[in-house]
Amino acid sequence: MDPLSSAYTVSPAFIMQVMLMDEAGKTPLRQIKGHQAAAMAGALVSPLHTLRDMTGAQGAYFVFSDLSVRIEGSFRLRFELYEMEGDVVQHRASALSGVFSVYSPKRFPGMM
Repeated sequence: MDPLSSAYTVSPAFIMQVMLMDEAGKTPLRQIKGHQAAAMAGALVSPLHTLRDMTGAQGAYFVFSDLSVRIEGSFRLRFELYEMEGDVVQHRASALSGVFSVYSPKRFPGMM
């Protein structure tokens, strides 16, 4: 199915989950080492939103507006797409982001 077809973009059944991964993209990082605190804060799941881009074209977007990483280092994000069909949830696709760095406020290069 074309991801930008109108049937796809209006479906309330699509959800996306995001997970923090190590730099290699192999190991999920759920907690801060030695602590009970989660490695990420914010909503880790988003429903599909039908929005318009800057040219006015309609598209399907998953919005993660309040994510933050609570530990320093280099990481990737893994995005998992699911579709709900009645009582069944099907995994449809996954994607891995590029590597990004997280700095503490004191070590942020823009503030030095």
